[in-house]
Amino acid sequence: LIFSALGEYLRIFPYTFRSLTRPREHAHIQHNMSLVYTRNYVAMCLLLPFCLMADRYFLYTPSFAGVVPAGWSVTVPAAAIAAYLLLRRLLFAVFKPRRFTSELEEAYHFAVYNIFIMLATAMLLTVAAMLPFSPADMTVRTVLLSEIAVAFLLTCWNVMQILSLHCSVLGTFLYLCALELIPAGLLLYSELR
Repeated sequence: LIFSALGEYLRIFPYTFRSLTRPREHAHIQHNMSLVYTRNYVAMCLLLPFCLMADRYFLYTPSFAGVVPAGWSVTVPAAAIAAYLLLRRLLFAVFKPRRFTSELEEAYHFAVYNIFIMLATAMLLTVAAMLPFSPADMTVRTVLLSEIAVAFLLTCWNVMQILSLHCSVLGTFLYLCALELIPAGLLLYSELR
């Protein structure tokens, strides 16, 4: 999947990389339909390797995962990602900031896709670099979870920057709590149960 999407990946990589430090780059990507298609295609291609790594290194192992047959365990992280994205959408529909333009709304929704591409890339490179040394699974798991935490913090920072374009400091913080911390908290809660 990755090699089949390599051309598209190399095309979108500079834009997604710049979006890590420039939140307005998310809106720039949304303006170009070709980039949007390419970004979505690459993100979908990286979803399977991400879920395989999450399953292999037990990055998301809620208690209900025990009832899933062993051959289908890779669907558990995929379902968690789908639930997280759906909950983000629902919370945004309920708590949508006033005076939020459609451009900023799209930038908000798809910022997580851009950061996911960079996260999956970093995780693949990390696993590839560590495998020759045969590290313990717990070591790889800790490193990968650290990368996921950094990616989540980057997502929060980018969303905060997008929200601050039309919200006060207090409003930005409250929206950030409602729109990002609640879905992430529920995902973490389901993992710890």
